[in-house]
Amino acid sequence: MPTKMLAKNFIRNIYFFDSAVDGYESILSELPEGSEYYILNANQDGLQQILNYSAGYDELDSIQIISHGSSGTLYIGNTILDSQSLQEKQTTLQSIGSHLSDTGNILLYGCNLAEGV
Repeated sequence: MPTKMLAKNFIRNIYFFDSAVDGYESILSELPEGSEYYILNANQDGLQQILNYSAGYDELDSIQIISHGSSGTLYIGNTILDSQSLQEKQTTLQSIGSHLSDTGNILLYGCNLAEGV
């Protein structure tokens, strides 16, 4: 369910906030114009929620995911995304990525995500 209402053809960036992240509400008013955000249910499959919410969007500049993380692992809803699950989730990730422009990016934010080897 969108919490900012803008015409989909004007949306350039979508932000996904995991509801388990404390204080995400303080960031919402600072999002750039041309952005939309969704709050992910921490008790459901986060990637599936992102796929469902991103349906109907095309040519996005970015899909940005703000969630919890640990060394080499991102927690999106009740989904654990790490080097092993990347292969299992490849089809879902490709479907999510299909909503990006040719130069679009998926940006991941999570504490300690890039820590370690």
